Amino acid sequence: MLGHSDPKMTLRYTHVADRDVAAAAERIGKVIQAAMASRRMPSGD
Repeated sequence: MLGHSDPKMTLRYTHVADRDVAAAAERIGKVIQAAMASRRMPSGD
């Protein structure tokens, strides 16, 4: 798919995409967590 003649060459680059996706998921998770925390109502206990 990437035009490499050897599949091993493609595998050298797959970890880059995985790391980028994990970092993006971590960032958006923190944003969502902060948004949810700011909307919590007092429990009234």
